[in-house]
Amino acid sequence: LIETVENYNVKPYSYFSVVLPNDGSEISQDVIKECSDNEAIDNVMEISYDESLVKLVVGGYSRVPIFFMDSENTERLMEYMGTSVKEGRLPKEGEKEIALDWRLMKNKELKVGDKVGNLIESGEVLYGEYTVVGSLNGDTMVSIGGTTYSKSASKKGLLLLHTKKKIDAAEKFVNKEFDESLYVVTTHESQKDFVDESLNSLKGILVAITSVVAVILS
Repeated sequence: LIETVENYNVKPYSYFSVVLPNDGSEISQDVIKECSDNEAIDNVMEISYDESLVKLVVGGYSRVPIFFMDSENTERLMEYMGTSVKEGRLPKEGEKEIALDWRLMKNKELKVGDKVGNLIESGEVLYGEYTVVGSLNGDTMVSIGGTTYSKSASKKGLLLLHTKKKIDAAEKFVNKEFDESLYVVTTHESQKDFVDESLNSLKGILVAITSVVAVILS
């Protein structure tokens, strides 16, 4: 369970940080230039952001990100992360298509050619209806989309690739540059803290359940 949650929600952010304006506005070109000029940032990618659900082995769900971007940035991100197409192909720009990490597809019992989204599946948080055109494989889980629906596209922001071996400097810059009262800022450190807190709460619940069972059986 811990390894799965880490792969979905923590490890990807060792490669990048994500910044989303709270009010759905676009990030100014001046801010984008400041990010591009910082030596701890390898590349600045403009994205749209949405999420899907992954089932946890102990019950319940966790949210996992899907990044929608153009073809050039998709190829750049995959090369940077050492991710490849396992089956099918990458999503096309202008099409409602996604390529999901193969482990996420297995978790959701999906195959290439299937459709996913809340318009066809009750309880799914991914807005719309997308065709799964490919599965992705890499040491770290990442899922990528082509074009979002207009409602999802309101969640626009930046994916900031860290310069290799400068993750601490990159996260320090991101935390300083983007006021958390104005932006949702997701870094490796913030995700690790969030996941650790969630897992500790879950462990507490499991201990409580185990204690109740022990009392009942005694």
